[in-house]
Amino acid sequence: MKNIYLLFALGVFIFLSFSCGSEQEEVCMSCRQVTYDTSGTVINETNPKQYCGQDLTDIENLDPVITDSTEIKWECEL
Repeated sequence: MKNIYLLFALGVFIFLSFSCGSEQEEVCMSCRQVTYDTSGTVINETNPKQYCGQDLTDIENLDPVITDSTEIKWECEL
């Protein structure tokens, strides 16, 4: 009888190991570059493109590019 419980416990452990693997779902977002003038009005924007994983992380970590008359930054949404 103990063998049945041990086999059952082992089966549950193996099932949980595979079903709850260490891989997490990759997060993806739609991002575009937006250019604003000094009053905050959008003067240009690129078409949204899907970014995932490290590419998305890199974009989210970029600082805005600011000049005397414009600010260009990435904007992402789900």
